[in-house]
Amino acid sequence: YDAPTLVKFSQDPNWTDYGRGVFRAKCASCHGAEGQGINGTNLTDNKYIHVAQITDIPDVIINGRANGTMPAHASLSKNDIVMLSAFVASLRDTNAPGGKAPEANAKEIAPWVAAP
Repeated sequence: YDAPTLVKFSQDPNWTDYGRGVFRAKCASCHGAEGQGINGTNLTDNKYIHVAQITDIPDVIINGRANGTMPAHASLSKNDIVMLSAFVASLRDTNAPGGKAPEANAKEIAPWVAAP
């Protein structure tokens, strides 16, 4: 799960459309259909808890967080993880209407970059 691939796919509507389908099936019940956050965090703002760079997204998807509050999705295929990660990355700074407020310990992070 490398940064150049995730950045590239996050900017390509063909791939983000695929990732959106995975998101709606696996993530929307907690994060909302547009990533705005319901009981899961808002993915459309610029503040994150467990993500400091784009390559952290697949790790969160695979391993989950918060003692299972964010469930692990390690059973997804590698392609689904990449496309889902790219879609989640594409949501950043879109500020969906009605978005949940940032978590108290969330921090604003630097823009995505393809390479360190």
